Amino acid sequence: MFLAVAAAAVAAALVLVGERAAITRTGYRVAELEREQLRLVEANRRLEADVAKLKAPLRIHQRAVELGIRAEPPEDRLKKQQERMAKARAKAKAAAKAK
Repeated sequence: MFLAVAAAAVAAALVLVGERAAITRTGYRVAELEREQLRLVEANRRLEADVAKLKAPLRIHQRAVELGIRAEPPEDRLKKQQERMAKARAKAKAAAKAK
C-alpha cells in the first residue's frame, strides 16, 4: 500500500515537473517571438522609409535626368495640374449658370 501511494506521488511529481518544463519552454518561445516581432517591425519601418524616399517626385526626376530621360520638373507638372483644375472649375461654373 505504501509503495502504491509513493508511486502515485512520484508520478504526480513527474507530471508537475513536465508541466513546469513545458511552461518554461513556452515562455522562452514567447520571448523569442516577441524579439522577432520587434525586429520585423523595425525592418518594416526602414522599408517604408525607403519606399517614401524612392517615390519622391524630385528624386524620380533627378534619376530620369541621370538616365537621359526627358522629364518635366515636378513643379511644372503641379502648375499644369492646377491650371487644368481651374479650367474644369470654370467650365463647371459656366455650365451651372447656363441651366
